[in-house]
Amino acid sequence: MFLTLILGCSLQLYDQIPCTTSAQCRSFGVGSICSQEPDETEGFCVDATPTDRCYSSYPEHILTEDGADWENHRNDLIIGALFDHQSDLPNVDAVNLATKQIADFGGLESKNFIVIHCSYEDDDNGSLDSLSGEDAVQAAASFLIEDLGAPVVIGPAGSSDSLFAFEIAKREENQSVLISPSATSPSLTDIDGSVKTDDDPGLFWRTIGSDVYQTEVMSQLILETQTLNSENETPQLTVVYQDSAYGRSFQEELKEHLNSLSSDTPFDIYYVPFDNIEDLSISNLIGSTGIVFISSDIFDVTTFLDNVALSEAIIYLADGAADEQLLKFFEGLDSGQQFSARIYGTRPGISSPDFDSFASAYNTFSESQAKDNPYAAYTYDATWMAISGYTWAHFNFIAENPEQTTPQYTGKDIAKGLRHLSSSDSEDIFFYSGWPQIQGILSSKQTVNVSGASSRLNYDLETEELVSHMEIWRIIDLEDNNYCFSTQQVCNAEEGCSLLWTESEASLCD
Repeated sequence: MFLTLILGCSLQLYDQIPCTTSAQCRSFGVGSICSQEPDETEGFCVDATPTDRCYSSYPEHILTEDGADWENHRNDLIIGALFDHQSDLPNVDAVNLATKQIADFGGLESKNFIVIHCSYEDDDNGSLDSLSGEDAVQAAASFLIEDLGAPVVIGPAGSSDSLFAFEIAKREENQSVLISPSATSPSLTDIDGSVKTDDDPGLFWRTIGSDVYQTEVMSQLILETQTLNSENETPQLTVVYQDSAYGRSFQEELKEHLNSLSSDTPFDIYYVPFDNIEDLSISNLIGSTGIVFISSDIFDVTTFLDNVALSEAIIYLADGAADEQLLKFFEGLDSGQQFSARIYGTRPGISSPDFDSFASAYNTFSESQAKDNPYAAYTYDATWMAISGYTWAHFNFIAENPEQTTPQYTGKDIAKGLRHLSSSDSEDIFFYSGWPQIQGILSSKQTVNVSGASSRLNYDLETEELVSHMEIWRIIDLEDNNYCFSTQQVCNAEEGCSLLWTESEASLCD
């Protein structure tokens, strides 16, 4: 186990330069921080070494469990990555893949990109630092943003965790950008202000649309399937939701849609929040013809399903449940096929024609499979967005400061660059295959229309938000307990929605 913050004694390098904040050590380059340790290094600039939560990087040799090697990376461009390393490792691989690909292109002129990874996993058994929830997120975010000075961070994955991390990112002395691949709560739309402009862009971005659209699809799905299966009885729906930023806002949006759709249809609807899945009383769900379960934690999902496996209710799940771990859960059930037939799910859909190209590269690079981890594509896109924002900031800085030989980029500079990645006046260009063209356009301070592995990244610049394609998913047993997600796109971001599930139009997994 690491100490809470282990700092190498690099005083000779900095000639005992005193400091009170790590920002005062940035002139020495990437990796230089102000020691807060109660020893002879306290109050001096030193090299950062691993913490309990931050001990990996890409390239891998820079930060490891055994130490750090910043010497050849002082002028590199740093990107932070903030995920739960117990559940989000497919996302970590996606960040690393994009970073490897930009390295294959030679970086940004003479500068290389590096990624420092931190984990906000809960430490309930005290093997790390005994932190969990908000404390764990902010400890990891502080190392990336306040200590290392990362102007852009990929992640977090969840909505509540994004709120916690943004408290660190938005501070006046930090002003770092967060780009989440999967935080879908509508409550996040205005956390960086309701008015965004080219001169004053927002600091919170995401490569996925908010749950406003997913809840619309789910409400229609519920109405049609419950009406179809009600046998002239009044359907009874119970909405069980995680009492978190994600769960509460999802429930609120869903409730609004259900009230609107069910105004002409008899429907009994009950709402049940929970803090801890272990404390959820299943007896409250008896008699339900349909149960919606909303949580961003896959452990919550599988625990809930295990408890209601004998129920006859139709189960409705959201994007947080569409995880590789859910398939493994069904593989362990004796009656998994019958149970899975009662489950419907919704999630933002992959709509990019370049997904297969990404998946081929990702499946070679990672031990995970892209098709079983859809947020890997969104994370890959978030990383390329960070690279593109850096690129615009780099060339803009050079144009405005021709005498400066060591450009400095802030989160605001990168956010301004992100606003130059959406244009209705040009064709889509995929990040990887079109990078030389994208870089050329950004170098002339022009706007380019980028497309990612997940979708067209066509942002509404008034809100800095995307509208995602939506899909319904089912769990299919191919044979011999080999489960997969079968999907059908039902909402096109430009054309609206059309339900219901049609087997002939579903995309079956391989």
